[in-house]
This record gives sequence, structure tokens and C-alpha cells, in this order.
Amino acid sequence: MKGMGALLSMYSQAGGGLEERGSKLKAEIKRIDHELKDTQSDEKKKSLSQKKEELTSQYKRVQSKMQDLLKSISSTTKKAALSIDKDIDGLTKHFTSKAKRVAGDLNKDIDDLTANYKTKLAAFDKNKFSGPFKRRSPVPSYKSDSDTDTESTASTSSLPSTTSS
Repeated sequence: MKGMGALLSMYSQAGGGLEERGSKLKAEIKRIDHELKDTQSDEKKKSLSQKKEELTSQYKRVQSKMQDLLKSISSTTKKAALSIDKDIDGLTKHFTSKAKRVAGDLNKDIDDLTANYKTKLAAFDKNKFSGPFKRRSPVPSYKSDSDTDTESTASTSSLPSTTSS
């Protein structure tokens, strides 16, 4: 919250001034109490008693002002905290919605890439074994021994001889 630091600084200055004034009044009241104990004259006691009553009244007003100041500080900081809390809630909602949107976009992109990959893989498998190079069966054929002997001699007889003369 803008200006909160300056406001709290003003409160602390005001509180410091009141506290200083209160401590001076309290010291003066104590001094008058000591004088009252030491004084023998009734006239002097009467004037000191009036002075003490005035100072006590002033001290009570200072205490009241300090209580009001503390209530005001408490109220102000509470309002600031509530404002910050509302801002945090708003930001949380904003970032949560953004994160959900990004996650949704990311999931869509992943699904698109997966579908594209599957399509290309299927096209590759389809085109891989078509054309002049047909896939041979990995399962051997079970022909009789006489069939394989004829095939092997026939295949070797068609080859040119490699012996030199």
C-alpha cells in the first residue's frame, strides 16, 4: 500500500512526542509528591496539591491520546493488511487462471505432437515395405531336403566359375 511507511512514520513521531510528554509529566508528579511529603506549610501543600491535580489531569489526557493513537495505528494497519490480502487473492486468482490456460495449451500441443507422430509413424511403416524391396518372412520355409539340393545346385551352376586355368 503506497504511503504506508510515511503514515507509520508520522504515527511513530506523534507517539514518541506523546510518550516523551507523558514521561516528563510523570517525573514532575513524582517530584511534587516528594515535595508534598517534605513540606510543613498548609498553604504550600495546597498549591502543590493543585499543581499535582493539574499535572495528573494532563497525564491522563496524554494517556488517552496515546490510546487513541494506538487504536488508530491498529485500525490503519488492519486496513492495509486487508488491502494486501485482497491484492494477493486477486493475484492468486489471476495467476491460477493463467497457469490453467498455459497447462491446457501445453496439453493440446502435446496431443497434437503425439497425433502427428503417430500419423508419420504409420505412414513410414506403410511405405517401408512396399515397392521393389519386399520384406522377407522371418519364418523359414520347410521344404524337403531333395528340393533344397536341387535348388542349391541350380543356383551354383548359373554362377560363373572362379577357378583359373
